[in-house]
Amino acid sequence: MGIVRPLIENQPAVFFAEQRGPLICQAMSEHGVTKQTVYRMLRRYWQRGMTLNALLPDYYRSGAPGMEKPVTGKKRGRPRVYGEASGLNVDAETRKRFKTIITLEYARKRSKMDLVTAYRELLDRNYSVSEVCEKTGQQRVVRLLDHPSMMQFRYWFEKDSDVFQIDRTRRTPRVYDKDMRAILSTSSSEVIGPGSRYQIDATIADVYLVSRFDRSKIVGRPVLYVLVDVFSRMVVGIHAGFEGPSWVGAMMALANTAADKVEFCGQYGLEIQASDWPCQVLPEILLSDRGETAGKAIETLIEKFHTHLETAAPYRADWKGIVEQQFRLIQANFAPYVPGYVPTYCRLHRG
Repeated sequence: MGIVRPLIENQPAVFFAEQRGPLICQAMSEHGVTKQTVYRMLRRYWQRGMTLNALLPDYYRSGAPGMEKPVTGKKRGRPRVYGEASGLNVDAETRKRFKTIITLEYARKRSKMDLVTAYRELLDRNYSVSEVCEKTGQQRVVRLLDHPSMMQFRYWFEKDSDVFQIDRTRRTPRVYDKDMRAILSTSSSEVIGPGSRYQIDATIADVYLVSRFDRSKIVGRPVLYVLVDVFSRMVVGIHAGFEGPSWVGAMMALANTAADKVEFCGQYGLEIQASDWPCQVLPEILLSDRGETAGKAIETLIEKFHTHLETAAPYRADWKGIVEQQFRLIQANFAPYVPGYVPTYCRLHRG
């Protein structure tokens, strides 16, 4: 910056060729540089924003991206701060040992071994020797001074291995696809407006009901069916009954989606306007579990009402995340007010 600072500050003379020449010759004599160097620095300063960092070297061009460093007798990388050993360079044989430990121990299906434990296993197998203690006469395992570090092991693990595929194998594909996969889109991208797609699901409500004739007798926990419109996130149909999740319960919930909501709420003493719950249509696409819709009974809905049916894969509740979340929201509203609510710890230890 010191070379071109007098030129930059001498404005507007630096912008005129007849006045810029003497200034450049003065900079050449003071700093012992060539005319090309002065012009290159001046041009770079103007083209890159006229800031101090504009004259920094192009560090992104340093090194050889994608190429391994040559193997020499000198230890690569920064020197170790602790320990007597200076470390060692990772060569092809060392990387092969890394790969063996990762493949046989760390990347196994449902493996509970973490990367630190895999590193210790590597040292025990390849960088340890057995010797007899002179004082006790017992055999013990001693680590070699020169062995790869944990940072080297982790670096080459991430470089030579498909980290995501290994994680998918360790957790099993079903668990990984449900909990760890990358989220590339949303449910809203599949719809064009209200009524385009509904999601339906059933759950056992976290509340015990009693008989209307004898309040001292518990009649059980109801099965709650809910249909949610994906575009608006509005609950468009509900059904509560004591029959298990089946086509009968799903059919009652679907019937409720096409029912007049003003009349439906009036049966339970609730007065609403038609604009309060404007839902009285069947969907164009219905996404459900395979349990309720696996059968010929669903063909009537498909053929007579021209509803396209989609089923989620087994153990993939995340495909119906909107309606699954609705269950939590519904039950969170009545949890503080009903004496028969089933708390979380009871749900985890029931049966």
